[in-house]
Amino acid sequence: MVAEKFSSIIDPENPLVFEYSKPPTDTTNQSTQELSISSESITTPPSVASITTDSSAFTVPEKKKVKKEKPPKEENPDELFHFSEDEDEDSEEENADGDGLIEEKSIKGKSKPEEESDDDFVPYNIEDDESDLNPIQPPVYLRDCLNFLRQKEDVNKIEGGLIGAEPLIRNSTSELHHLAVPLSQTLLHMSDDYSLEKFTERRNGALVALLVKCTSSVAQYLTKEFYEPNYNLHQRYTILKVLVDAARELSGNTTKLDRDPLARQIEERRQIAEQITPSSSGLKESKTRRWGNRTKKIVHQQNKFATFATLFFFPLVRHLGKRQNDSHVDVEGEIHLLGELIFSLSVFIECSGNSNSTMQMVPVMMDLLVSLRFHKDRFIRQSILISLCRCLFALPLDVFRETSPHDLSEISSWLSYVSQEDVDADCRKYASALLGLFLVDVVEV
Repeated sequence: MVAEKFSSIIDPENPLVFEYSKPPTDTTNQSTQELSISSESITTPPSVASITTDSSAFTVPEKKKVKKEKPPKEENPDELFHFSEDEDEDSEEENADGDGLIEEKSIKGKSKPEEESDDDFVPYNIEDDESDLNPIQPPVYLRDCLNFLRQKEDVNKIEGGLIGAEPLIRNSTSELHHLAVPLSQTLLHMSDDYSLEKFTERRNGALVALLVKCTSSVAQYLTKEFYEPNYNLHQRYTILKVLVDAARELSGNTTKLDRDPLARQIEERRQIAEQITPSSSGLKESKTRRWGNRTKKIVHQQNKFATFATLFFFPLVRHLGKRQNDSHVDVEGEIHLLGELIFSLSVFIECSGNSNSTMQMVPVMMDLLVSLRFHKDRFIRQSILISLCRCLFALPLDVFRETSPHDLSEISSWLSYVSQEDVDADCRKYASALLGLFLVDVVEV
């Protein structure tokens, strides 16, 4: 058949003709017809302008897409099942069939990564310091606050109870009188097992608030527990500190508490002496006008502590100087605790001011100071001298002379001995300052 076609092109007048039988199937005839070229188009060469491309003559027969049957999978109940995994495999098999879909597959390959599953997802960064969260919710009611403080393992409730204790106590009215002593007992027995922030400050603030709001009942409870044996030194120091802070708040004394009141007393005496001493300029000074030296207006405050001073003072001093039995702790055996106790008692006298309570406390305090004045520890002697200074300034000198069982000349001779013979430099300094303040007044009296 090919020879007949070429012979018709080479010699159109005498083409070769072969006798042959047609094949039985139509597929060969169809392919022969498609591959045949018309003799007219070959004999007459077309011009450039008349050349046209017939896309239908060169079309590739479209292949039918036959979906491959996957072998059945054995079901495994322990295997995780992902819905998206089978769908991705089917789509990839469809894209892989056919040569005419290569470009579409490449584009799809760029837009979609390889087979993914839920296990391949990159997790979000969920690390957070939780600084913007506030899991600690303070209690709203005072009884809830008591339950929070009694927790043993819930740290958030313990800290929430400490945060909300002082505001609730200061704002409470009716419920506080029934819960004051249980709250004091719970706060006093608390320990900082979880290293909470501002634990000591918040606990002491709540105890001071209880003393200010329910002074009588809480003061009796704390002074009684001070000598009980089931407390450590830290708890006894806490009792003394909150008693002193509450006494200062009730008395309205907002000045900074120091262990050396002599410098302040000397400055006050100096200012008083300058006001009493007449000016050397005489008439000229009286006619001189001054601007900008206004005197400060004195603000008078009610001393609420004077009413409760005896409740703070006498229960603590009652056991000193006595032989302690097994039911009470021996405070005199703890040197530093004894010094803090003497210092706290003198603060109670100072905060009570010039009142009847002061006149009751000063004689007892002087007996205690005289009995311990030759103590061997220097810290005790320093506390005695500081307390003596507060006792002498608490009352006028003539009232002090009448109420004190000890003669002032005896006290003056002891101060003179301490200022010269004591081995501690601070004791000598305190004794000399006291002599300078009171020696003239004692001699005059």
